[in-house]
Amino acid sequence: MHGVSFQSAARVFFDYDRIELYDEENSQKEDRYDTIGDISAVSISSFKQKYETMIGNVSVFAKEKDILFVVYTERRRISGKGEVKW
Repeated sequence: MHGVSFQSAARVFFDYDRIELYDEENSQKEDRYDTIGDISAVSISSFKQKYETMIGNVSVFAKEKDILFVVYTERRRISGKGEVKW
């Protein structure tokens, strides 16, 4: 994780302008994706008015942009009945 919490890293998915690419070179065993985006990018102004706590304590009014590069894979669980769960 390199000193970045899971909550902070997950914020990259709130950036609708993020760049996300399939990592073909490192996807021999499982599909991997590279994503780069602004982790301070929660641009829902009415969100703060409706809810006391914001997702991951993201500041809507952040003056600096925090850019993060995240590598991830999607994991599936298969139940005892053979059902796939994401």
